[in-house]
Amino acid sequence: KNIYFSPSSNNENRMKYDQAWSRMIDGDGAKHDVHNQTIDVMAGRSLDCPRSIGHSKATRFKFEELCSRNLGSADYLALSKSFSIIFI
Repeated sequence: KNIYFSPSSNNENRMKYDQAWSRMIDGDGAKHDVHNQTIDVMAGRSLDCPRSIGHSKATRFKFEELCSRNLGSADYLALSKSFSIIFI
């Protein structure tokens, strides 16, 4: 299911976004720790995912962390293969 909270500058949307992230941490009855996770991209490159939950459950980025950096399709493909849910 795709969920969008836009615009992010709207306080109500921001609150719903933060609540959805909190449900990811607490939602299945087990409290998940938020931790840094590094994923392999290709050719020895890796991508740092600073706010991740579980082994491959979810990760969270600020828009600038993904879209203002020199990342390419291999990085985004590695993200989609490594996590079932990505919060941006």
